Amino acid sequence: MNKKILASLVIIGILGFALGWGTYSYFSDTETSTGNTFTAGTMDLKLSNDGTTWTDGVTATWTSPSNWAPGETVTARLHIKNEGSIGAYWLYIGIKTPVTGELCSQIIITEFVIEEYWGGYNHIDWMATSYGPWDTNGDGKLTLAEFAQYAGTDHPYGFMANGDEWTGTYDPSAPKILPAGADITLRMTFLFNPDAGNEYQGKSCSFDLTVSIWNGYPGAYTQVGGGSPNYAYGY
Repeated sequence: MNKKILASLVIIGILGFALGWGTYSYFSDTETSTGNTFTAGTMDLKLSNDGTTWTDGVTATWTSPSNWAPGETVTARLHIKNEGSIGAYWLYIGIKTPVTGELCSQIIITEFVIEEYWGGYNHIDWMATSYGPWDTNGDGKLTLAEFAQYAGTDHPYGFMANGDEWTGTYDPSAPKILPAGADITLRMTFLFNPDAGNEYQGKSCSFDLTVSIWNGYPGAYTQVGGGSPNYAYGY
C-alpha cells in the first residue's frame, strides 16, 4: 500500500477515535421545570349600606324623610370592604360630581367618622375649625356645599397607613389602611340648618360620594393627622 495512503488512514482513524471520545465520554440527563406562572394580585372594592350585602356600588345611603325639617338630622353608615388579595395603602373619600340643588347650602355635616380608627375621631372637627379651605365662610361649620367644593375629584379626603406624603415614600410592610378581606365603616351625619328660612321649603339636593383605594401612592397629599393610620387632604 502506498505509504501516503496508509499515513492518511492512520490520521483519519485517530481523528475518528478522538471525535468519538469527545461525544460519548460524559453521562448527561435533562429535566424540565413546568408550570412557571406569574399572577398579579387584585384590589376589589365593595360597598354596602347594611354591612351584609356587598356590591360594586350602592344607592340611597343618605336619604331624608319627606318631611325633613330645620334642626333635624340624618345619620347613616357606608360600609367599605376590600375583597381583593392586595391591601390598600390609601383610602379616598370625596364628592364625585357637583352637588345639585339649592338645599346643599343649608345641610351641615356634623359627623365624618371612620368608626374603626382613631377612637371614632370626628374629622369634621378638623375640617370645619382647623383648616380654612374647607370652611369657606369661616363660621366653624361645614356645609354639604362647602364639602363638595373642596372635596371634589381633585381633593378627596384621604386616609393612609404611614409614610411621607411629601415624597410619596412608604413602608410596603406597614399595616394597610384597608387590608385584603377587611372592611371599615364611614359614618356621616347631616343637620338641616335650624336657621333655614321659608325659601328652602320643598327644596332638595343630591350628590354622589366616591370611594377609592390604592396600594401605592397616587398623588400629592398633605398629612394632617399623626399616628398610624394617618389622614390627609389632597391639593
